[in-house]
Amino acid sequence: MPTIRSSRPRVLVADGQDLTLRGIIQLLSKSCDIVDARTREDIDLRLKYPLPDLFIVDYCSLKDFSPDNLVTVRQQFETLPVIAITNNPNKKVILMLLESGIHGFLFKDCSEQELIRCVEAVLRGERFFCKEVFDILIEARLSRPGAEQWPSQLTAREVDIIRLIVKGHSTSIIASELNLSPHTISTHRKNIIRKLKIKSSVELVAQAYDLGLVVRDSS
Repeated sequence: MPTIRSSRPRVLVADGQDLTLRGIIQLLSKSCDIVDARTREDIDLRLKYPLPDLFIVDYCSLKDFSPDNLVTVRQQFETLPVIAITNNPNKKVILMLLESGIHGFLFKDCSEQELIRCVEAVLRGERFFCKEVFDILIEARLSRPGAEQWPSQLTAREVDIIRLIVKGHSTSIIASELNLSPHTISTHRKNIIRKLKIKSSVELVAQAYDLGLVVRDSS
């Protein structure tokens, strides 16, 4: 009889650190079907048809897998969403991977909730970067001639709110999703607009797209 595929997302998790790998699997297995990989050979085998719905990889923990290998994966499987996780703060490598089109990027000291939010966002077709990676991206944009003056002092909470604003959520919906009061969200919105030196949420959305914080719907 033909195999009936689960309606749950199929996620490939590659990590050379066994404890970390087990932790990610345990955390995501509540809502996803997990396939694991511990070597480059495992990854090559798991990326054969059918492709997973999401690929999560710590490119630093695998002895025979490098950032260049991850760029190659992005080039070979353009439709495969990828989340990179690392402990290595090498900005040059992080920017190279961001330029390759990585959909999500986290440092390993992120919270469980942040990992879950990242996975959910990427599976929805959005991008999700943790605060540290977002700051690296902003810093790189600011170093370009004529770049918009995006400040690097945005807080992690403000980054979350920016993503929700870009999705078109109202203050009340954002408050409900983040378990905060509407007044608190309004205060955050004012602070964001002040820090970015813009006049409205419309300008915020335009700059967020330009920065690569979210992906435009191509439909």
